[in-house]
Amino acid sequence: MRDYTDRVSDLMKLDTELHTPPPLKFIWGMEKREPFICVLESVSKKFTMFLPDGTPVRARLTLKLKEFKMELNEREKTLQSPDKTKVRVTQRGDSLWLIASRAYGNAALWRPIADRNGIKNPRFLEPGTELIIPPLE
Repeated sequence: MRDYTDRVSDLMKLDTELHTPPPLKFIWGMEKREPFICVLESVSKKFTMFLPDGTPVRARLTLKLKEFKMELNEREKTLQSPDKTKVRVTQRGDSLWLIASRAYGNAALWRPIADRNGIKNPRFLEPGTELIIPPLE
């Protein structure tokens, strides 16, 4: 029994490439629903039945899962809309063209972002700057 419970606990060990525990995929309910991608944050074990020699034969595990995202899922992608005001914090390597492409689906629409945020030089964005992404008219 401990071999099986230890296998679950081992899912908390760090993946050296991701620097997190390995991502897990939970699927339940209808097959067409997106799976819940997560990492195992904690496990508590309680052995509830034993053989006369003390060998555990039944256990109850309580898991704590945390959502793990590498990118937006399909449902979240459909929630984004160019007709709603958004806020985005810039990161190293960001450009107005890249932000406009992600927000509006067209890199050429960077000017409304620059105008709304008073950006005079669109080639330079300071990482950590909070930008308002205005809705398109």
